[in-house]
Formats: sequence, C-alpha cells, structure tokens
Amino acid sequence: MYLVIFQEMMRFSNRLQQMSDNDDKRALEQEQYFIRKKIDEVQGEIFQLENNIQFISSSSKGENPFIKEVQKSIERHKDDLKLWKEKLQQIKNM
Repeated sequence: MYLVIFQEMMRFSNRLQQMSDNDDKRALEQEQYFIRKKIDEVQGEIFQLENNIQFISSSSKGENPFIKEVQKSIERHKDDLKLWKEKLQQIKNM
C-alpha cells in the first residue's frame, strides 16, 4: 500500500515539476482546483458512508458483513483523502 502511495506521489511530483519548468501557472492552478474538488468529493463520500453505517448499525443486531464492508470502504476513502491532501500541500509548497 505504501509503495503504491509513494509511486503515485513521485509521478505527481514529476508532473508538477514539469509544469513548473514550463512556467505553466494556469496548469498548476487547474491541478489545484481539480485536487480541491476531489478532496470535497471524497469527504462527501466519507460523510455519506459514515451516516449510512450509523443508520444501519442502529437498526441491526450482531455482526453484519455489510457494515464491515462499508467500514473498509470508509478506510479506503480516508486513505485516498490523505493522498489528495498531500498532493494539495505539494502544490501549495511550490
């Protein structure tokens, strides 16, 4: 998992460096806008999943495999959110 994140951040860093080398401020601004939009989307997904799991868990008794799957999905979304936030921070640091 960490290797995949590392590779993704390296590719992203290279792409940002290329934009910077070309002095393409518009591309950097568009990338920042895109990342902010993705952060909002992922946060919305997490909120929706957490809301759903609260509703489901209050109405069900015992171990529910669906709840476990939703919890895994929430964790994946949280990992994605961390990655998007790291990317946004990297752009801000340029």
